[in-house]
Amino acid sequence: MLLNRRKNSKSSAGRQGTSAAGRFYRAGNSNSSRVSPFGNKQAAQSRSRRWLARLTDITIVIAVLAVAVYSLMVSSPPDIRVVNNFYNTKEVYSKAVIEQFDKIKNSNKITFNEKEMESQLRKQFPEISKVIVDLPLVGQRPKVTIEIDEPALRLAGGSGEYVINKAGVVAAKSDGLAAASSLVLVRDESGFDLQAGSPALDKQAVIFIEALTAQLKKAKVPIESLTFPPRAQELNLKTADQPYYVKFYLGGDAASQIGQFLAARQQLTSEGIQPHEYLDVRVAGKVFYK
Repeated sequence: MLLNRRKNSKSSAGRQGTSAAGRFYRAGNSNSSRVSPFGNKQAAQSRSRRWLARLTDITIVIAVLAVAVYSLMVSSPPDIRVVNNFYNTKEVYSKAVIEQFDKIKNSNKITFNEKEMESQLRKQFPEISKVIVDLPLVGQRPKVTIEIDEPALRLAGGSGEYVINKAGVVAAKSDGLAAASSLVLVRDESGFDLQAGSPALDKQAVIFIEALTAQLKKAKVPIESLTFPPRAQELNLKTADQPYYVKFYLGGDAASQIGQFLAARQQLTSEGIQPHEYLDVRVAGKVFYK
C-alpha cells in the first residue's frame, strides 16, 4: 500500500512537473516581444522601394513640366523667308520681324499674337500682303514667311508717284526704288488721294492695263502715255506715233477692246484717215473717231 502511494505520488509529481513545464513554455512564447530580423529587413526594403518609386514619379513630372515650359517659349531670331524683295532687302524686313519677337508678349506661344504682328508689319511696310508665322509644336524657333504682291505699275497723282501692286493697292512711293522705273507709268487726273497701304484700283483694272501694255509691246506700238481722266472707269492711251488718243473702258472686256483698237489703227492707216482728237473703242463691235 505504501509502495503504491509512493508511486502515485511520483506519478503525480511527474504530471505536475510536466504540466508546469508546459505552462512555462507557453507563457514564455506568448509574452515574447522580439521580431524576426528578416522581417525588419524586408520592411526597410519595402519602404525604400516606395520612396524610390515616389522619387521617380516626381522626377518624371518635373521633366514633363520642363519640356512643356521649354516648348512654350519662342526664341529669336526666327527663320525668315521673304517672297519678293522688290521694295526692300531681306535684312530690312528681318530687322522689323525680330523687333516684334523681342516683345515680352511674343516671347511665348500662349500670348503670341500673329494678327497683331502682321498688322504692325503692314503699317511699317504697306507692300506686305500677308505674314505667315509657323510656331513649332516642340521646338522654340518659329518660321516667318512674308508675302509681297508683285508690283504692276506706277501711278502718279497730286500726292506723288506710287507703286501699285497686282491687287490694286498702293504699295510704296516709287522714289528711291530703282526697279520702279521699269514699270509702266499711268497718270491720274481724277484727283484721287493716293496713300500707301490703301486700295487705288480694282484688280480688274490692273489686269486690263497689264494686258494692254503687253499687247502693244507685242504689236510694236509705242506708248507715249496712259491717263485716268476724271471720268470713272476710263483709260486714255496716247501713242508716240499718232496725234490722237484712244479711249478704253476698264470695266469692259480687255481683249475685245484691244483687238478693236489694233484693227482700227491698221485700217485707218491703210485708208489714209487721220483722226485728230480721239479713237473710241469702248463699245463692243463699234469704233468711233473724231
